[in-house]
Parts: sequence; structure tokens; C-alpha cells
Amino acid sequence: MFEKDKIAIDLGSSNIKIMVGNKKQVKLFEVIKTPKGCIEDDKIVDLEQIMNLLQIFLKKNNVRTKQIGFVIHGQDVISRHTEVPIIDDKGIKTSLEWEMNQYLPKDIIEYSIDYEIIEKIDTLEKKSLKLLVSAVPKEKIDQLVKLSQMLNLEIVAIDINSNCARRVFKDVSKKHTSLESIAVINLGSNNTNVIILDKGKLFIEREIPFGVNNMLKEIIKKENIEHDSAFEYLKEKFSFMGNENDNELQNRVTSLFNNVLSSLEKIITFFTIGKSKSNLDSIYLIGGGCDINGLCEYVSNYFNCPVYLLDDVKGIGVKTMISTDCNIKHFIGTLGLLLRRE
Repeated sequence: MFEKDKIAIDLGSSNIKIMVGNKKQVKLFEVIKTPKGCIEDDKIVDLEQIMNLLQIFLKKNNVRTKQIGFVIHGQDVISRHTEVPIIDDKGIKTSLEWEMNQYLPKDIIEYSIDYEIIEKIDTLEKKSLKLLVSAVPKEKIDQLVKLSQMLNLEIVAIDINSNCARRVFKDVSKKHTSLESIAVINLGSNNTNVIILDKGKLFIEREIPFGVNNMLKEIIKKENIEHDSAFEYLKEKFSFMGNENDNELQNRVTSLFNNVLSSLEKIITFFTIGKSKSNLDSIYLIGGGCDINGLCEYVSNYFNCPVYLLDDVKGIGVKTMISTDCNIKHFIGTLGLLLRRE
């Protein structure tokens, strides 16, 4: 079957990640540094400048496909798991609007609500659909629609970051039968997103308001340096496994990150209630902060669990052809968007 190419875009406050291709092959990928002030708190502030950046990319690479999709994330995106009887789409949406209304901080008319079927149960004992439901502020959706119109492109998908990650990692347990339960930790600029998969099915996802920028603030304050210099310090001099030159800074940053791990620990405890195993089989680290020195070993020691940095998606059961030049750890959202079934 012929697969249409599409442009998958993940707009972040620090970087814009772009992939062009389809389920079978990623033909193009690039990371573009986000101009300061263009995207703040996962919201587009300067639509015109973002549009110009994307136009330059498309023209430079002679991208001809007219289909585009966006990965969205942020504290204003509400997602829940629920279960409904096997009914038609209209019935599902009516049920979900009633259910989601209790979780939303604003009137439900200000949100776009959509769902994806995670599992269909059709047995003599039970007939139901397990769903991942997302509520996104319409203002956020409207910005992306406007951006696509400015680029003269057709939106074919808008999906949440955790759902994209689920698609990428869903076949880990098929590829490695010993890895039935895994967590994926996405350490981003402003937030850390955590998902737990049980035999490829999404059990839970949480977004924690802590990211690389929280670490940079501590470095800037302690070292009295600019943001870019602080980022270089974090990459080159800092280590989670100890830094003899500056224990105070080491301890402060580590203490802040421990709050993220403590939240994850509670999620794992909830996940393992009633199960024969009291721990996960493995953890994968992805995102902009995943390769900070010592992070992999530190998380492994914290949870007494194998922790991996993803270098090759073939090892987790993804068949998409991707260049070895692609640092796939930073493109999980866009890859998951290309894997989406329309």
C-alpha cells in the first residue's frame, strides 16, 4: 500500500523538531532552535516568526507534500483513560463530553475533545472500548490551524506527546518478551512526561512541571552565567553521578530532579499493586535532557531497574527506516505522529 508523506512537527520552547516521511521511511529530519520568546509555556507567541522558519525549512529542502501534523504538549492538555460500551462515534463523544467536564478548569465549550481506542474487549463476558481521551484548549488548536493555513498546508493530525510515544514503544514487549512493563521518561525543556506501558498498552501518563530549564536556572544563579553558557555547563561539566568541583550545585539540581523521580515512584507503586512483580522491567529515557552525564546510571540506581537511552528504534520493534544520523531520542514525538493510523 502506498504511504503518503507528511510533515510532523513538534513545537518546543527551546527547539522545533521536524520529520518528513511516512510509516515506512523518515526521509528528512531537522532540529531548529526556537527563537527566544516565540514559544512560551508550550504556547505560540509569535506565529509569524514560526511560520517564516518553517517556510525556510520547506523551501530549502524542496518539501512537496501538503500534509502536516503537530505534536502538542503542556499542562493545559488534559488526558484521561476511560472505558465505554461498544457504541458508535457519536455516542462515545457524548459520553466523553459529560465525563471530561468534571476534569476541566474552564467551560467544556473552550476545549476540543478527541479520543483514541487503545483496546477493544469483545468477549461473552464483556464488550467495551478502552479509550485515551484528550481535551485541548480550542485556542491552542486554532493557532495550529492558522499556522497550517499560513503555510498553505492541510492538517491531517494533531496528537498529544504521550500518545505519540506510546506508538513508538508499544512493541517493546513483543520484541523482548522479558520487558512486559516499561516506563518512558521524556525530559523536556519545561516539563517531564512519564508513561507506563503494560504489554504495549498505555497504563498511565503524567506530565510533571519540571524540565531542563529548571536545572539551568540553578546553574545560572550559582555560576552567574548566561542561559547558553549554562546549557553548555549542564552538558559538559555537570554529572548526576558526582561533581567534585561543585557539590553544592550538584546536590541542588539532583534534589530538584529527585522530586520527579519521587512522583514516578508513586506511579510505579500504583501500577504494581496486586502484581507479582513490584518493579518495572525497564525504563527508557528520551527528550532533550536524557543524555545529561550520569542521568541513566542515576535513574537506574534510584529504581534498581535497567535504564536505556534509545539509539535505534529497530531494537524496540519499530520497522520505519531512519538514517543512523538521526538522534532518535529527540524525535519520538514526530516519529509517533508518522506512525499514526488515519
